[in-house]
Parts: sequence; structure tokens; C-alpha cells
Amino acid sequence: FYKIGGKILYKQSDIQTMLERHYNAIPKKLWQE
Repeated sequence: FYKIGGKILYKQSDIQTMLERHYNAIPKKLWQE
């Protein structure tokens, strides 16, 4: 789990989903590595 803002916890899958939404132009491989 990752802490966001020191308060909210997100699962890794949720992090990847948010990254895909905000950085959908960047290949997934960059985040998976």
C-alpha cells in the first residue's frame, strides 16, 4: 500500500489506474518497472 498525502492509502492497482488516467500517453512498462 502507498500513502498519498500522508492520510489516504491506495492499493498499487489503484495507483496504476490513476497514473493511466493522468498519464495515459506514457506506456505502462515505465510504471510496471
